[in-house]
Amino acid sequence: MTARPRPEPPSGQAPPRRARLADGTEVDLAALAVEVCARYRAEFADEEERYGEAGELWCRHDNQHIVNWAVLHGETQTGATLHEMIAKPDAGRIVDQEAVPILPDELAVEVFGKVTAAAERVLARSLPRLLAGTAAMHAQDLSLGSYFGGRRPEDGRVDWRASAKRVHDLVRAVAPPYPGAFTEVEGKRLRLLRTRLLESRGAAVQRAFLYSEAGRCLAACADGGVLEILEPELDGRPLSAQEFARHIGARRVPLH
Repeated sequence: MTARPRPEPPSGQAPPRRARLADGTEVDLAALAVEVCARYRAEFADEEERYGEAGELWCRHDNQHIVNWAVLHGETQTGATLHEMIAKPDAGRIVDQEAVPILPDELAVEVFGKVTAAAERVLARSLPRLLAGTAAMHAQDLSLGSYFGGRRPEDGRVDWRASAKRVHDLVRAVAPPYPGAFTEVEGKRLRLLRTRLLESRGAAVQRAFLYSEAGRCLAACADGGVLEILEPELDGRPLSAQEFARHIGARRVPLH
């Protein structure tokens, strides 16, 4: 799998590639991550579905799907956690963690940047205690957690039977640099790169449709909710919201 672009670390410094142990031994961190993941996947083959296409990049790239799933599910909070590595994934005792709020219109890539900053702060707080052997750890309540697999570009297809909020959360979860939410409109592929969930609501409709109003392009969703399409892309061509509204004109264009 080809790694997608990711935000630069908030510190502005590239992640370390090597580390020196107390006995002076140097460790290649990237090679170690590949080896650890390969061994884990060989020993726990039944966890393959959880990793999906991420494969050995899961360790090296922080399993970015975690943030995507949180946004997709409409969560209002995620976070960064430092914990022990044990046989069961993500089940070791917690060393430290920091909550990160998810705002209603934030994209996954924006949330990921905040999680990265939180992870830096967690490490800065925890490393001195870990090196001194004074870090206090506590067990996780595994009943509160969930496991989710990798995501594929095809998972970005919009299901227009869903609520307006559900569609909005999908758009936020897979917006660039991820593949993006998409649908078919009059035989052309429409990517929705950014939307806004409006407070106004109409009656539920049997089929969602696009329409324009006051220079804005709107989507009337099945539950009566309305989305404003802020950044559309039609057949690979980026359009302004106003251009797309003019393209729709006075029509009601069905979505399916």
